Amino acid sequence: MGAKIKKLSVFPFESTKSKTKAFASLELELAGGDSIWLNGLTVVDGAKGLFVGYPQQKKGKPKDGEEQKWEDIYFFKKEVKAEIQEAILAEYHKKVGK
Repeated sequence: MGAKIKKLSVFPFESTKSKTKAFASLELELAGGDSIWLNGLTVVDGAKGLFVGYPQQKKGKPKDGEEQKWEDIYFFKKEVKAEIQEAILAEYHKKVGK
C-alpha cells in the first residue's frame, strides 16, 4: 500500500434505525515516517451492503441559483481505499459481533 494503518478506532451505534452504523478514524503511517490522521469516516449500510463513507467539507458559499460544492478525499490508488475499507469493516464486525 505504501502506507500502513498504525491506529484504527471504530465506534458502532446502538440504534438500528440509521443507515450510518458507526464512526471511524485511523492513522496512516506514510513512507518516510510521516503520518496522516483521517477522522470522521462512517460505516454506512447502503443498498449493496456496508461501505465506508469519507468526510466532506463545504467549499465556499454558493452564489444564487448554484448548488453547494463539496471538497472530498480522493485516492490515487484504488487498492489503498480498498485496504482501508477492509480494515474498518473488519474492526466494525469484530465490535458488533458479526
